[in-house]
Amino acid sequence: MQQPFLDAYHLGCAIPSQCNYIVRTVTPHSSEERKRVQEETDYNVFNFPSDLLICDFLTDSGVTAMTDVQWASLFRGDEAYGRNHGYFALLAAVRDVFERGTENPNKLVSNLTIDEPTAIAAIMDEVSNPPSGGFVNGGVHQLVRPNFFLVPQARCAEAIIFPTIKDIVTQVGIKVPKTMLSSPEAVSWKAESFAYSGPTYCIASNGFFDTTAAHVSAAGFEAINLVTPNILQQLEGTPSGKNHFLGNLDLNLMQDLIAKRGPELVMVILTITNNTSAGQPVSMKNIRLTSELCHRHNVPLIFDAGRFAENIYFIRKYEPGYSTCSTYQIAREMFSYCDGFIFGAKRDALSNIGGFFCFRDKGLFHQKFSVGGKDVGVILKEKQILNYGNDSYGGVSGREIMAIASGLYQVMQPDYLERRVEQVGGLALGMKNAGVAGVIMPTAGHAVYLDMNKFFEGTGREVSEFGGLGFVIELIRLYGIRACELGPFAFEWDLKPEAEQANMFNFVRFAIPRNMYNEEHIQYTISCVSELYRNRERIPKVALSYGKNLRLRHMHCGIKPTYHNGELHSDLAL
Repeated sequence: MQQPFLDAYHLGCAIPSQCNYIVRTVTPHSSEERKRVQEETDYNVFNFPSDLLICDFLTDSGVTAMTDVQWASLFRGDEAYGRNHGYFALLAAVRDVFERGTENPNKLVSNLTIDEPTAIAAIMDEVSNPPSGGFVNGGVHQLVRPNFFLVPQARCAEAIIFPTIKDIVTQVGIKVPKTMLSSPEAVSWKAESFAYSGPTYCIASNGFFDTTAAHVSAAGFEAINLVTPNILQQLEGTPSGKNHFLGNLDLNLMQDLIAKRGPELVMVILTITNNTSAGQPVSMKNIRLTSELCHRHNVPLIFDAGRFAENIYFIRKYEPGYSTCSTYQIAREMFSYCDGFIFGAKRDALSNIGGFFCFRDKGLFHQKFSVGGKDVGVILKEKQILNYGNDSYGGVSGREIMAIASGLYQVMQPDYLERRVEQVGGLALGMKNAGVAGVIMPTAGHAVYLDMNKFFEGTGREVSEFGGLGFVIELIRLYGIRACELGPFAFEWDLKPEAEQANMFNFVRFAIPRNMYNEEHIQYTISCVSELYRNRERIPKVALSYGKNLRLRHMHCGIKPTYHNGELHSDLAL
């Protein structure tokens, strides 16, 4: 008897899940041209013109190739200054994705695109019967108790949240349980886990990214990382086919911090996925236990949720009990544990601009920071309007708001998430199989990370020589590929005390833009990185020529490479 044909899912290859209708031609440039431009831009990686690149892995934020559905929605954008219809579509999308947990959401944005009468009826119903009690109040409730704040990007939300909260806690203090206030350790303490002296309000996280840490610090808070201990050693021993959620917040460190410094802990920010810790995901169990610990001590839990959908993918694939759940069901449970969240639409809404902050109506964040007869939402709304315009557009065009609303649904599709994570994994595995040392496994959902300590092992490279940045500079010069150093240079190793220096990661990140690159880009990148690894002793040392003490200096300082072992020859490059 003849064997039946294998079905498409058992052929040993991926089933295509997208096709391209628009392409952009990449113009080749020589390494000499790129070197000249590098010299003229003081070798600053962020200052290098993108048109001279072949692959750009600097960030995955805002560089997505949007879907055709998003473009269709974009053409139905409403640019009205007050309450454009995209605003209502976005509020509905946030409720559908983060609160309702249904696989058949309302998708007001779809009706606005193809069935306007039905959409208008839904908008009128929201005005007449405004929802409340969740992350997004509607109608008059959004005026009286505002809790949703649309902004150009997540960084803008951080710029109004942290200074506002600092003003509140400085002027009137924060509400804490009496058991904390009566603790003798609440006034004066010294613990090995944290370098601390004197009373200072603090914010803790499983891993502050550079911009978030900068905003927290600029507002006058101390940023405390509660990272999984010995994460690099654990990653080294973790095969690519498994994931142990090494982006988790360390609950033991959290308990220690609360016991010693509880009255000064303003909030906890859980970054999902954890970009600073090699993009590793956070488990649902850790999210739940972190929430329980926070709420037991009256500490609001806020998500930095820019890559929430990729975190959902890892929970669904690797955490027991979730393999049969839909992405919407997992999202509903995940966000039921937090008191609010900051969201960058430039990541997991597949959009090129936009973001928002929201908090639960009458929830812990609202109660804790609404003091002295002033509603915290009203204070934040005033700052939003002052800085970014009317609250229903927040500095974002009506067209982009429609694209964000549509993108929130698009990113929840399992086939998209599978393709996304598999592409990242393919780049990492290709580098590893090519013999490149330091490839972090398992991979993140958005980027491949190289541990530059492993990469340069045996070369005598000192941390102070910023080898990761030298690698990035050469990758641009020789091959037209831009990555991002996220290590001693970006996180200011030379300005930190020894205790912080010892715990600092030394990464270079290849963040893959969503829906943009194909297998040619992946294979080209693998070949280029492996060639640089073969010649790693010839990668230059790097020093700062100016801007050493600037905030986020890697974005705007001057850099000077020194080729102490000779340059790679230009005939090795394009």
